Amino acid sequence: MEPLSDSCAESYLKFLKADKPTEPTLDYLDRLIRVHLERVTFENVDVLLQRRVSLDAETVLGKVTGRGRGGYCFELNSLFGRLLLALGYSLKPEGGPLAPHDSRRLGQTHAAVPHGPAGRAGRQRPLHRGRGHRAVRTAPGTARGR
Repeated sequence: MEPLSDSCAESYLKFLKADKPTEPTLDYLDRLIRVHLERVTFENVDVLLQRRVSLDAETVLGKVTGRGRGGYCFELNSLFGRLLLALGYSLKPEGGPLAPHDSRRLGQTHAAVPHGPAGRAGRQRPLHRGRGHRAVRTAPGTARGR
């Protein structure tokens, strides 16, 4: 995964109404997650209608910022991950299953964005809805907190 270009990162931050950080910190990441969730809608209309979906950064950015649409996890997390890279965070994109706690696991149907400050990818903090809308520490390879 490549970072967003400077102009795309600036456009995305402007859409999110977020300032560019002076350094990649956990506090800034928590704020960025919050504003992203407030401004960008999760939607899977294109997937349900079996439309071809592009994960190209500029295409997804245009869909979100130019057309006022949202996207599904692979679109939004790839765009968000590219923004994090452009802002100096390190990350390792991962897939994972989505299933109720009492059902059997499904395939790799969801995308997550584990990250760490620049050069510290070992301190991964995937986005985890169950812990509120902020970054949380998880055990490597899982979506559950320790």
